[in-house]
Amino acid sequence: MKPRLLFSDEGLNPLEPSTQSVDLVRDRGLTPILDAMAADDPYLRDVAVRVLLADPLTPEQVVYRQEVLDDCLAQPDAIREVYALAGTAIDAKRRVHAWIPTNHPGAILRSSVAILRDQVDYLARLHAFAAQYREQFHSPGLTTLLDTIGRELDEAYLAQVRGYIHQLEFTGGVVLTARLGPGCTGVDYALREAASTPWWTRLGDIRPNHHGYTYHLPPRDENGGRTMERIQDHGINTVADAAAQSSEHVLDFFRRLTFEVGFYLGCVHLHQALDRSGVPTCRPTVEPRASRALTCRGLVDAGLGLRTGRPPVGSDLDADTPTCSRAGPAHARRRTVRDRRQLPSQPLGGGVHPLPA
Repeated sequence: MKPRLLFSDEGLNPLEPSTQSVDLVRDRGLTPILDAMAADDPYLRDVAVRVLLADPLTPEQVVYRQEVLDDCLAQPDAIREVYALAGTAIDAKRRVHAWIPTNHPGAILRSSVAILRDQVDYLARLHAFAAQYREQFHSPGLTTLLDTIGRELDEAYLAQVRGYIHQLEFTGGVVLTARLGPGCTGVDYALREAASTPWWTRLGDIRPNHHGYTYHLPPRDENGGRTMERIQDHGINTVADAAAQSSEHVLDFFRRLTFEVGFYLGCVHLHQALDRSGVPTCRPTVEPRASRALTCRGLVDAGLGLRTGRPPVGSDLDADTPTCSRAGPAHARRRTVRDRRQLPSQPLGGGVHPLPA
């Protein structure tokens, strides 16, 4: 399961920042934008850099994100809630590893079970979030995500997962089978399901009738204890690997959710910062590539508005025809004419020539 909030067909694979990220941020004047999106959260700043400097989007992808952002701007508290929930779920692994070493199968199984136990609780909270906000979101991205969560993480599924986790705790001990190999060494270790013990055997010192040979390890036999632990590790190795993969799969979902929701939370922060600075905002209408339409009214440098704390003077741009016109304040027009004298005479892509305003 993937959040699919950035792309409708596939989740974004976060790439490591390129060596040119710093230059691109400086050249494009993105520092005030990134600072506003981060809101003192270094992770949100990293997310913003990776998404904003990624490959260009198709018009359909732009519209897809715009619709998700509309929902986020309408329900900012809900976006903060799910971002905090996913982040706390990710921290479960660090909290478990702080007190459980993971250098052998038994420890790996215990840590994976502990992580899964915590994650099931967070999945249940995520299911409750989906049920609470499903009717308040309308974008294809968020409605699809919440519908998937409601369908795949229902109470029956979570109860089944909790049952599996309880089995993996092996509260009644580990049952293994093996054969004697060359040199009387154990081979073909296999984990078996423990037989249920009748309730009356737990009333006092009544033991079931075991068939076969039984050896009771002395309480102070440290060498024997280590040997039994190695034998147990042989039997549970496959189960430990499966449990570790399952916990990592759930963690990966929460990491993706944190990343993708984090981008939209950064957009919410940016929108609020622009609003405080009095910088006007709008949702651009995306036209098909073939139309070559480009019309702007009151276009401003958002970064400048964030740096100064007040709205810059806007400009208008009409570039729907092969001739490009720009309207703005008088001093801006003079600067535009002076700068354009230094421009080459060839078209600037798509047959658009820069002409004096």
